[in-house]
Amino acid sequence: LIGLIILSVFALYDKREAMMNDRQDKVRNIVEVGHAIVDYYGEQARLGHLPEGEAQRQALAALSKVRYDNNEYFAVFDMRPYTLMHPIKASIVGKDASIIVDPDGNAVVLSMRDKVRQSGAGFVAYLWPKPNAKAPVPKLSYVKGYTPWGWIIMSGIYIDDVDTAFWNDTVK
Repeated sequence: LIGLIILSVFALYDKREAMMNDRQDKVRNIVEVGHAIVDYYGEQARLGHLPEGEAQRQALAALSKVRYDNNEYFAVFDMRPYTLMHPIKASIVGKDASIIVDPDGNAVVLSMRDKVRQSGAGFVAYLWPKPNAKAPVPKLSYVKGYTPWGWIIMSGIYIDDVDTAFWNDTVK
């Protein structure tokens, strides 16, 4: 009986890990798509089809309209780091994002900038409220730098959703 319980616990752990890996792959792929959109506009500027400022404006406008899984979105920061685009929290656009700190004291955007500086892309964990909510919940974002413009392209997943889906599947 104890052996069966131990095997069940390991199976549940593996199931949750597989769910997290699936979600991480998804958000990484989404950010790759966002990066490709920005690169398209960057190429238009490099080829002289658009002035660079207009290409940047159009890239931000295109990303601001993208939604997936109902409430997920892109945000874009520069390396200072200032918020260039955030479709949910318009109040932070154009402002110094280095002051954004989660309840655990993590400097969210500085961590994203550090990740981009260190490896060009990667995951950053922090607490952040869901759209139209005030209470922050665990979130895992994937960030990727767009070097020609010094941009950080970001999207993330709320981890509490993974836990909820895991427990719903487990109880069934």
